[in-house]
Amino acid sequence: LDWGNSNRTTEQKVDDFMNMVVGLNDKLGFEHQHRTYAVLVLLLFFIRVVVYMRVHPRIAVLYATIIEMSADFFHFCILFITLFCVLAFLAMWTFGDKVADFGNFWTACYTQFRMLVGEFQMPTGENSGFDITFGFYTIVYFVVVLSLLLNFFLAIVVDSYSNVKDAIVHCKVENNVIWDVLATFSFPVLAFIHGWPQRGTILEKVLRADIDQDFNNDEDQFDLPVRVEDMEKFGIITGKDRAALFFKHYHRICPALDFDHEDKDSTLEHTTILRNQIALDGIRHAVLGEARLPKRG
Repeated sequence: LDWGNSNRTTEQKVDDFMNMVVGLNDKLGFEHQHRTYAVLVLLLFFIRVVVYMRVHPRIAVLYATIIEMSADFFHFCILFITLFCVLAFLAMWTFGDKVADFGNFWTACYTQFRMLVGEFQMPTGENSGFDITFGFYTIVYFVVVLSLLLNFFLAIVVDSYSNVKDAIVHCKVENNVIWDVLATFSFPVLAFIHGWPQRGTILEKVLRADIDQDFNNDEDQFDLPVRVEDMEKFGIITGKDRAALFFKHYHRICPALDFDHEDKDSTLEHTTILRNQIALDGIRHAVLGEARLPKRG
């Protein structure tokens, strides 16, 4: 804005300046609106990433835990919000005229939220000391919200997480996520080299085949073995050599698919050391003729 322009009056210059201020304010408002929309989009992207993590059981822990706890969390929210609002109204009604942080209902709710994350604004200076109403409210809030409700929430999360972890432990077909990803992307190449059908075609044919010829659906029969001969007999994979390579491939990447597979329980470290010492003692006895170590009952 050229304030030194003598061809325009002062009123015109002020009008131009105010129009510029209004235009700048509109641009700032548009930028604020744009930032708000961008934040919403980023939050949606964050939710999308969490949902996409369900692609593998070992990285789907967060998503699976949220789904597992959704029902209990919904009822917990009803209880929490009700008690939280009642305490906020109680604080506003009792000493809201004395303590500015509880001056109205929404300010009281915000103050309680700050207390929830550990920011207690206790009276200081001339207002310090124990006030019966504020002290009673603080004790009730601490016992009900901080001591009980928060521990209820943690119990719901831990219990749901425990259920998810148990499900992962009992899952027989998953491995390390890196290994499973490599196996997933390597299958199309191996299928092209060995002449295997695509996974969807194999799955559809296996589900349609009546392996034991009992005219019943085999999908629910977990103790029914599928052999190389069955793959060729029912036209799932043509050729015994191709079927054998297919079985060898999946036996390598997922040993739990083997019909005779047995899970190995986790062994304590001292038990492993003891087994190694017993094996070494046997080798010394057989090769060097040394006496065996005495067994301890």
